[in-house]
Amino acid sequence: MEHSLGYSTDKRTRSENQDNHGVFRFPRFTAAIVCDGMGGHVGGAYAAALAVRTLHQALSEAGDSPLPQLLEAALQKTNTAIYEAARKNHRLAGMGTTAVVVLVTESEAYVAHVGDSRAYVISRGEARALTRDHTMVNLFVDAELLTPEDAATHPEAHVLSRSLGMERSVDVELGAAVPIERGDTVLLCSDGVHGVVTDWEFANIAWGKPNDAVAQVLRIVEAREGDDNATAVAIYAGPSSENVSQTDIPDPGQGDEGIPRPLSPTPLPEPIRQQPMALGTEAKEPETERQSKVPNPTPHPGEARPEPMPPPRPIRLTPTAQQVQRSAAPSSPPKVKLDKPSASRSLVVGGFALAVALLLCLGVVTTILRRAPTPAGPDEGADSRAQIVVTGAEGLVPAGSQGEQVDAVDAPPPGEIPVALAFSPEIPASPRRLPHRAVEYTQPPPGGAVQWNAVQAARNRNCPKALETVREGMRQSVDYAQLYTQAWNCFNDSHAIPLAASEARTWEDFAFIAHHFEGSPEQRAQVETEAAKELPLWARPAVGGVEYRIEAWAGSNEHDLIIESMSDLIGEPKVADDLARDLLLEAYAAAGLSQVEAPNERVIDWWARRVYVLTRAMQGRAGRIVEQHRSDVVPTLRALLLQATTPKVVDPTAVVAPTDGSAPNDGLPEQVALAQAVALGAPMPDTKAEAAAKVKTTAVARPREPAPSDLPMPVKVHRVRAPVIQSE
Repeated sequence: MEHSLGYSTDKRTRSENQDNHGVFRFPRFTAAIVCDGMGGHVGGAYAAALAVRTLHQALSEAGDSPLPQLLEAALQKTNTAIYEAARKNHRLAGMGTTAVVVLVTESEAYVAHVGDSRAYVISRGEARALTRDHTMVNLFVDAELLTPEDAATHPEAHVLSRSLGMERSVDVELGAAVPIERGDTVLLCSDGVHGVVTDWEFANIAWGKPNDAVAQVLRIVEAREGDDNATAVAIYAGPSSENVSQTDIPDPGQGDEGIPRPLSPTPLPEPIRQQPMALGTEAKEPETERQSKVPNPTPHPGEARPEPMPPPRPIRLTPTAQQVQRSAAPSSPPKVKLDKPSASRSLVVGGFALAVALLLCLGVVTTILRRAPTPAGPDEGADSRAQIVVTGAEGLVPAGSQGEQVDAVDAPPPGEIPVALAFSPEIPASPRRLPHRAVEYTQPPPGGAVQWNAVQAARNRNCPKALETVREGMRQSVDYAQLYTQAWNCFNDSHAIPLAASEARTWEDFAFIAHHFEGSPEQRAQVETEAAKELPLWARPAVGGVEYRIEAWAGSNEHDLIIESMSDLIGEPKVADDLARDLLLEAYAAAGLSQVEAPNERVIDWWARRVYVLTRAMQGRAGRIVEQHRSDVVPTLRALLLQATTPKVVDPTAVVAPTDGSAPNDGLPEQVALAQAVALGAPMPDTKAEAAAKVKTTAVARPREPAPSDLPMPVKVHRVRAPVIQSE
């Protein structure tokens, strides 16, 4: 595929242009580079030019290396070249540069960057950022110390968290391969451009002539009186009537004879791991136009942050022999500075070594004495034995390696937890999906109170409020639909992902994760209506958790358009992947709760609700979309549901009787059977007698919704858009 090029730069109101760029054609790919230098009148321009030159040389020596590894190695080599140049010349001290590099092949683009210069892919009228700025305010956003809205207008939004040349090594961020089709454009720009021009404007520029398009971008920067250096580079996938050649290789020393002219990059030294400095002893760095004081921020963009689970019950551990030996061993001696002759130094060192050896021998003897069995008094046995227990299928199992008898800490009364609850879901990985682009709901949200409330609720992990706020906003304008993605991902990050990684060994442990399914009791007390309180617990509407999303999605109508919007925004297959995970979590919980021997009322309520929600969902829209796109999980769902609703016969003599006098579970509890019957279509009974009758007479499942052929024609929804005001 032929690649057409476009590039331009402007120093704007600055005294010099510290940006540098390059577009180069290689046999395997076309490379685009944008660097934004920093570090005083001389250093910034020199660092940016040296970076482009070094990157060009590293890419020209690529050979057959994989492109991601090639990008990382090239940027690391460039970082070392800038760092060594600054170390050898005091005039260049403190210089550094940002860098964004994209390699475009016939069908893919590979991106790597350090700093706040950005890369975009523009396809089918949509501009999508491929990078995330390495700035201090973004670190604060990741730590939830700033909101994205506040970060955008923060007075120190330009302060970098990493850059090339400031440290011996740098953390290079590599992006995943991006599919490139004919007519797509890859755009690189410095912060002097993306700080003035919006993504929406990038998408609405005609990129068929990339050089003219880049010039149009800089005209927008000029019209808005941007004061920073502005640089933009574009690679268009396809032919163009313009005949633009690749750029020249920059000469870092050109125009300033007082600066060395590095004709070849400095050789890479061995990496050096720097020791952390004590508080208050940070070395002062030279003042620059920007600062780069956090070399390697830990959060990687895009990583999920599951909500932390409640801590397990504390277990007292008896120290092992290794722990005793470690505790008896002396700590490392402090370093002593000796100013005496070498003979005295040798004598001191020899005496110190002898003292350490004696202490080690004393530690070994202490360990042997502690491991020797000692008779325990009448009140000492309980405290001298190990306190570790492992709950398994056979009850409380001693954890000692020698088979000694052990006791559990705060063991529950007999009959309360006779058998462990095995909730350890095995969620299969979702299939790899092709990148999805929205077609219908592409307008940005209108803003205002609705958008603010929805974003704040999602950020505070109040997913139901975020979803309901967007649903209310959809009654005003369908352009609020883009906010559905944020609310949808809130349920993933706050509930689905933590549940998939959790494990409950007993039904008591299940109490710590129940709110991820249906919401917390506190939420229920706040929002539950009087009508809902008349229903049994298993039939009440969800107030949070994954069940809230399942019910909201399945109950979508022509006003909120959740199904239509999410299918367009993230794709129907991705929606099916998330719903399949939700249903699998419900199924594993139902099957696990069904294995509890002599379940009490609380366990039966949880059990019945999981059966009700799962059966109802599989009979409705959620089940249909999962069966269409994730047929691989349907047999597992059915098998787990069958296990959860099959009466089991147990030997009453093998089960410890409950303390409340109830009988062991020798069948299916009435509430579980009723929950399944109602989910299959039976009406909700008004009395307990009617409930028992419905359970006996309802045996055939019938769909809760009409067949697709019986549904009325969809209602045509007219999009409400704000008027566009064009400025002269």
